[in-house]
Amino acid sequence: MSLPPFQVLLDSHGVVVHRFLVTAVGPGEADDCFQATCIAALRAYPELSRVSDLRAWLLEIAHDKAIDYQPAPPPVSARHGGPSQKTLDRFTGRAGSAGLIDVAYGQADSPFGPLTVATTDAGLVLLAYPELPLDGLLERLADAVSPRVLAVPRRVDPIRRQLDEYFAGRRREFETAVDWRLVRGDFAAAILRATAEIGYGETASYRDVAERAGNVKAVRAAGNGLGSNPVPIVVPCHRVVASGGGLGGYTGGVERKQALLALESGAR
Repeated sequence: MSLPPFQVLLDSHGVVVHRFLVTAVGPGEADDCFQATCIAALRAYPELSRVSDLRAWLLEIAHDKAIDYQPAPPPVSARHGGPSQKTLDRFTGRAGSAGLIDVAYGQADSPFGPLTVATTDAGLVLLAYPELPLDGLLERLADAVSPRVLAVPRRVDPIRRQLDEYFAGRRREFETAVDWRLVRGDFAAAILRATAEIGYGETASYRDVAERAGNVKAVRAAGNGLGSNPVPIVVPCHRVVASGGGLGGYTGGVERKQALLALESGAR
């Protein structure tokens, strides 16, 4: 059984852990102790195995960390609402400084609604349209890249700004590396790398990209590879069209493909 993304673990059990720490060390120390607990858990998380109760595992770490802090004052109300956003932000800042965030994600505005964007040290690893459930996307990242997945919106600010410029017609090329780890299969990777070379405002046929990927006859496989593109728009699969002049398919829907091509043709 694979580990859930750490962000999911934090969302599910963070309030319980924080409430325990408020009781154990007092409100004045709880936030710092919570951050120390999360850092320790995040550090150990990729190597974790055979733990059936992740909440108990987190509470055990919290208990150990609480020993290092001052004794608790009289118990506080169990209605405490959990860690503040400031505490969570400080935790992700410390985790980032320690090199413990393998995948950071956030959202970027677009004419199609909010896009989920995820980055790693290697580059942009995921860009997903709004209808794709976040939980499924995070699980995919956890399985293929690392379970140390956290919501850190500031980490995606560079690509968010570039997307803003692109949709405003002010950007023709994205300045970001691509992390290809969500791509499955050598030919699919070759198809997407060939697609990445298609220029702004240009189009190529499925046969063209199949040929550039090394197998001119593999047109259907080319379509499958494009359909699995984990970073649409940036790797512009919308620029691949049918040989007969039709649009062909698109992972985000044909209407979006039309809109992207219209955006690029209108800005030339």
